[in-house]
Amino acid sequence: MTHILLVASEQMDMHTKRLVEMLLNYRHHVTLVAREKPGFDGRQNYKYFQYPHFQILKKIRPHRLRRIIIDRVNTIYLRYIWQRSAPDLVHNIYIGNGAYYCGLAGLSPLVLTALGSDINDAFEGGNLIWQERIKAALNSSSYITADTTEVLKRCDALAGKSLRSDLFYFGIDLSLFFRRPGSEIVTLK
Repeated sequence: MTHILLVASEQMDMHTKRLVEMLLNYRHHVTLVAREKPGFDGRQNYKYFQYPHFQILKKIRPHRLRRIIIDRVNTIYLRYIWQRSAPDLVHNIYIGNGAYYCGLAGLSPLVLTALGSDINDAFEGGNLIWQERIKAALNSSSYITADTTEVLKRCDALAGKSLRSDLFYFGIDLSLFFRRPGSEIVTLK
């Protein structure tokens, strides 16, 4: 059975690309919402939607009003795509504004993947508004994944409750490294 997944990720980093690639290789239907196009055009069972750009809003003062407009537009946009694609699951990588928008839009079930820097920045006394956004995103999630128990503990602390969570190891993308000529591959056990 193939699942229909909505992957909402503000940043188009290697973690998001690897996840989308894996899902497509398993023949899942993937709808991706991101700021940048990742280059999966032409792949079967794949749709891409770009987050709106707000260059015109840079002149709006005060900043708080601009932030409210951006939040509302992104929330409505994600809700529209969610209703249109009717996904079995929504997955957001990097717990930031994208995760916050998914929560505001009421998208569910919502799985959030913490990469570490997202949670650590909020946990280590960052901006109070940012901490509230992360807390709201965590509390709207159905499930949290991370690659360390420390990050999962910090997610619980930020949310103010014990969250449903699990470890998910990303592994190392060996294609990013090159073997030195004459070197042997060593497997550690």
